[in-house]
Amino acid sequence: MIISVTMMFWAFHVVAQKQEDLQGLRQIADRYSYVLEKDDLMKQVQEMGPSSNMIIALKQKYADVIAQNPNDSITLEINRAEQKLQGFLSYIDSRFPLNQIKERVMDYLGDAMRDGRNGKIMKEDPDYIWSGTWSDTKNHIRDANIAIEVLKLKVGPNDTGVINNYQLVKKCEADLEVLKAETRPLLPPKKPIAPLPDIYKGADKESLKAKIKTMFAEECQKYSITKVYLVSEGWERVTGVRWDDMSKSFRKYDRSSLEVDIICVKKGEANPTKGFLVSYTLEKDNISGKVYDTVLCDYLEDRVLDLGKTK
Repeated sequence: MIISVTMMFWAFHVVAQKQEDLQGLRQIADRYSYVLEKDDLMKQVQEMGPSSNMIIALKQKYADVIAQNPNDSITLEINRAEQKLQGFLSYIDSRFPLNQIKERVMDYLGDAMRDGRNGKIMKEDPDYIWSGTWSDTKNHIRDANIAIEVLKLKVGPNDTGVINNYQLVKKCEADLEVLKAETRPLLPPKKPIAPLPDIYKGADKESLKAKIKTMFAEECQKYSITKVYLVSEGWERVTGVRWDDMSKSFRKYDRSSLEVDIICVKKGEANPTKGFLVSYTLEKDNISGKVYDTVLCDYLEDRVLDLGKTK
């Protein structure tokens, strides 16, 4: 009986381990089924090495299964993950040829400095996250870092080319900070930041504010709302019919939108004196009845205001 229980336990362990391995392989295949962009592309590149190592390890672990049963789920998923990863690697090789990476990095950093200088000339606010040229400098720096990540993947993290290129990026970032410091005194005085008037006339005004607070608390957990302003008199409704590629048919749409201003603060701060003014749109699907917002939790601190002067 002891032997049979032990064997059963071992069998369950083997099955559970295989399911875990299958899930990991499926995640790799899904991750590299599409070429993403911007920060997501950076993550894809950074995870290529660990993903490749996992596939190699599982090929060794299940070598007997692969040799004996080409239709086993683990064999199929290993092949699928390997195929997707290889396809992504081919794309990366064509986009960032090894002999051109340093030149690409220099181009990206040159573009970043050009946009920084243009931002100074046009007196754009470098602290405003959506400012045209200053926002572009961040994109160019990110592209340079992606190119270096590709180089690191191909030649190793200790290669002098990798180290030197990272040093170039750091110097460029430092030079941009100098440009930002030179730009700020040139900017015109900022107008006082204040929320728009709370003019919503619907009977559900208070319950709607409570719903906004609940949704915000679920999505932006590092912040809390102190005040909500419904800055539209009512919902703006749009109806119509559009083609749906999934169902291959025309589908009716009926939705409404409402503009919202909120003031939020960072959680954990005792008696905060500074808050953040955030404007976004509340959306309602009139067919399903669902209400959802468009708040971006990563960009809440763009507009700072003095809580003591805000009504």
